[in-house]
Amino acid sequence: MRHVKGKKVIYFYQMAKYSVVSGNWEGYFEYGIEYQCAGERVRFQLKLEEFDYGQFRGECTELEGVGVNTEVATIEGFMEADFINFTKTYPSPNKDEFGNEIKGHYLIIYTGNYDWHTMSFSGAWEILSFNEVDINGNMLTTGDGKWKMSRI
Repeated sequence: MRHVKGKKVIYFYQMAKYSVVSGNWEGYFEYGIEYQCAGERVRFQLKLEEFDYGQFRGECTELEGVGVNTEVATIEGFMEADFINFTKTYPSPNKDEFGNEIKGHYLIIYTGNYDWHTMSFSGAWEILSFNEVDINGNMLTTGDGKWKMSRI
């Protein structure tokens, strides 16, 4: 707080070296009801770096679980207030929960919110198919589930 000509002025500063998103995270994603392995989880670790106000990128490594993909995936996204949105892209074709290659191109989207009390993110994920569209040309969801991650 600072006095300016007899008035109190409060300054709010963005913490220059602190980012909610930047850092190492560990969590899981859980398969939704449309999967044969519904409720099963895959543990993962993310290393994220904020490069512009709210925008971030990084890498995801899946550790264990049904359908774990051993390739390092690329993460790109943004955070605004407590809302987070990011995509996960694998360097080679996507695989299903049994490790079988899925033909075509898919986009994996994660959305969620940050809980300031537990200092963790949680939300929903979905896989959109570029090969499967509705009558309006919108990509169809081919799978979904929930996810959660905490800083390590």
